[in-house]
Amino acid sequence: AAAMMIKGTKSQFIETEVDVSDESELADVSSRLGPPSVDPYLKAEVEGFLEWIKNPQGLTSYLLSSLQENDPYRISKLAEIYNELYRIFYA
Repeated sequence: AAAMMIKGTKSQFIETEVDVSDESELADVSSRLGPPSVDPYLKAEVEGFLEWIKNPQGLTSYLLSSLQENDPYRISKLAEIYNELYRIFYA
């Protein structure tokens, strides 16, 4: 967020002024902060979701069931999700 601020403006998150006139200094500060931490519960949730996707009885089974039942609501929602994922990863 700091990199997107205009020189001399105040951050809405901290009470100090942000000066990004020297990009190398900003990169140095960022590298000293280390990698961001990931919430362990979120990580576990994402890993569980990925396992469900890989499991033949998971996502594949759900999609086939929705198509076989010809459920217009679920098919429509799945199409929306597909479009959003496609936009995120390929657009």
